[in-house]
Amino acid sequence: ELVGTRESLWDSGVASLAVHPSLSLTGRYRQNEDAFFNVDIMEEYNETPSFLSLPLNLNFSSYVTAYADITLGEGYWASTLSDNYINIPTESSYIDVNFPKTAYLSAGNSFCTAVIGRGALVQGAAESGSLILSGSADRLNYASLAFFVPNLRFSLTPIELAPNRFAYYRALSFRFLKKIGVTLSEGSLVNSTLDLRYLNPAMIYHSYAGWRDDYDTDESPVGSQLAAQLDIVPFRGFRLYGQFAMNQFQTSYELSNYESSAAKIPNSLGGIAGLEYIRPVLDGYMTIALEGVYTNPWLYILENSDISWEWSRKELVAPSSYTSKHISGWLGNPYGPDTIAGILHVQYEKPSVYSVGLCYHCVCKGENSEKFFEAIDDGVTYYPETADEARTSTPSGDARYQNSILVHASRQLLDNLKLEGKLGFAIMTGAMESQSVYVSCTGTWSL
Repeated sequence: ELVGTRESLWDSGVASLAVHPSLSLTGRYRQNEDAFFNVDIMEEYNETPSFLSLPLNLNFSSYVTAYADITLGEGYWASTLSDNYINIPTESSYIDVNFPKTAYLSAGNSFCTAVIGRGALVQGAAESGSLILSGSADRLNYASLAFFVPNLRFSLTPIELAPNRFAYYRALSFRFLKKIGVTLSEGSLVNSTLDLRYLNPAMIYHSYAGWRDDYDTDESPVGSQLAAQLDIVPFRGFRLYGQFAMNQFQTSYELSNYESSAAKIPNSLGGIAGLEYIRPVLDGYMTIALEGVYTNPWLYILENSDISWEWSRKELVAPSSYTSKHISGWLGNPYGPDTIAGILHVQYEKPSVYSVGLCYHCVCKGENSEKFFEAIDDGVTYYPETADEARTSTPSGDARYQNSILVHASRQLLDNLKLEGKLGFAIMTGAMESQSVYVSCTGTWSL
């Protein structure tokens, strides 16, 4: 967030309009793309600001807000070209015409909010990205309704992934003694038109047994997710947290009574554990975050791709070298299934002046993520056919191992001018042998 003037362009007392245009120029260089996972490249694209940005914020009293960010920037596929070193779309096929990236209409008061919008959504804070809903899916179309009182919050969020494909999330969060927070989350992904049953806030999704319903398809029409997050703050500035998510699990009853079929259904689950410590130092504050990630090979992957917990969108234009313009990823943790990872992030920041930090990632990934998306491209289903495949452990197949370190810094030169820089190095071993330097520098001028 840039500092500087934030006055409204127009204010009638009842309604106001704020317009804060900015111009950002980014130069970047990645020596070898093979040293990075797809999630690294997508994350860098999402963090790179558009060349020109015109955010419009329209407020009606204190209860209704409309927002849209009109941008001129490069599309995702253009940003991945090895000979494209700047964020200026220098050719017509490089332009991101799927704007605005973020737009919403929000209404609310002291105990409820209602939103309809487009953009990234996050449910559950984690350094690598939430197992539940991570924000790596940059342009989801959604509606959300939330009710809250002190120490208690309930939310219901349907997401349209395609005209006939919806994900329904709901979460109940509560806090004990102001030190312990718990969030319980349930989700269903339905490969059909909008299903009003999943908008019922008082029902348990699993009790619908939607996977048994007839949606005029030979494939299973509904996929499920159950998740929980625990946050503990033993003292000010220190947070311990954990997340758990699962899509399927075969109980001993199912294995005993339906052995031949149940044994071929994988237990798809994952977990995150981490700590975060924020401490005031001089005129700023120091942040230290340490996190571990484990996902088994079948987390998010269900009986068919239509009910698996993945998202995709299509660029309307893309460089001619890309015949498939679809961009895909996971709704949950961006590393996806079949992953073991450790992350360390240390940062010092003096607000509105400067920041400097260091990130270290150690990541081991098996083959299942790539096999799943390759199967979609080939028009086939990727799912276990035997009990041995269903019980595969992480990492599966020919694993890749990445060690990467990144130094980042920013400086607020003027009230409306900010410089940011990154310098990193990654080494990939295992199934892929590669190493690469990464460097970028961004200057943003807000009008």
